[in-house]
Amino acid sequence: MPVPPADDALARLLVERKLVTAAQLELCRAEQEEARCLGLTSFPIGAVAAANGFLPAEQLQLLLEQEGASLPAADLEGLRRNDVAFGRRVVGEGLVTRERLRASIQVLARLQEVTGLPVRLGELLAVQGDLTLQDVARLSAAPRAAR
Repeated sequence: MPVPPADDALARLLVERKLVTAAQLELCRAEQEEARCLGLTSFPIGAVAAANGFLPAEQLQLLLEQEGASLPAADLEGLRRNDVAFGRRVVGEGLVTRERLRASIQVLARLQEVTGLPVRLGELLAVQGDLTLQDVARLSAAPRAAR
């Protein structure tokens, strides 16, 4: 899937200014693609880099402001690396369909936007009745697949 032009420009800027390394950028790109393949929201490259701890969110926001752009707070707050891995596991185990996962991600984003509270994907799926609390605990404890 092609990279949005603005995302590509930001990626170049992050590397040019030595805010992230080329290797870190590739990890972020891989995570974006993984999210897209699962039907999850694909967050902007800067948000992915910040969520992975490659640069502070404040530094990213400052850079964007200097460039005359901004990043919605929901993109920084809503992106949780573990939610992507969790979503991959629940779909992979056949506990939730991709379509149901997509719908749940939309509900999750709206819920976080309205309440301002950090809600985890597993919590939402349990509340919706898609998973049991035991499923959530087991899948949350599962080791991450090697990249």
